[in-house]
Amino acid sequence: MAMSNQTSPVGMLVKFTARPGRGGDLAKVLADTADQVATEPDTLMWQVDRQADQPDVVFLDERYSSADALDAHNTTDLNQTTRAATGALMAGPPEVFPLLPAGGIR
Repeated sequence: MAMSNQTSPVGMLVKFTARPGRGGDLAKVLADTADQVATEPDTLMWQVDRQADQPDVVFLDERYSSADALDAHNTTDLNQTTRAATGALMAGPPEVFPLLPAGGIR
């Protein structure tokens, strides 16, 4: 997801639907990855949440300092490894919502 010419903060909200009963496993894979993602330059946030009333739905809220930083993250070996690990747990492809932060608390 390239957002060319974007030098202000950008992000993505990704909704994953796990196979029945696998939401906890999917959330764990993503949460275990968060410490490594936090060391990537220009990563502002990488938050994993589960939907309270649908435990097999997992959200990933990613924020980066720029579109270039997001693009750099998407090309890392860690990203590819995480995609492979989550793929077997998912009921279908994730829904991706590109974000342009407009304000709020940081």
